[in-house]
Formats: sequence, structure tokens, C-alpha cells
Amino acid sequence: MSEIFGCSTADLVQEASYRPADQALYITDLLAKLADEDRTMLVGMIEQLAARMQKS
Repeated sequence: MSEIFGCSTADLVQEASYRPADQALYITDLLAKLADEDRTMLVGMIEQLAARMQKS
């Protein structure tokens, strides 16, 4: 199946995984495609969301 989509088997499993390490790698890949300014903004938003959700 990975050959059909032109990616590795790990890539297919990583996006569907609930393991924090796999999710972090997926987010890293997404961030890598952004400009520095956009990446900084998005990291700030994630920090705010995580802080708010920890309080709940």
C-alpha cells in the first residue's frame, strides 16, 4: 500500500498512530513545510491550547 501512495510503511502508520512520539514526528513534518514566521505562530498556538487543556 505504501508503494501506491509513494511513501514508506512507517509514514502510513505514523499518521494513524495515537503514540505521542509518532504524532510528534507527524507534526514535525507539517512544521517543516512552513515558513519560519508561520511555524513560530503555530507553535505558540499549540502551546496555548495545551496549557488550556491541561487545566481542564
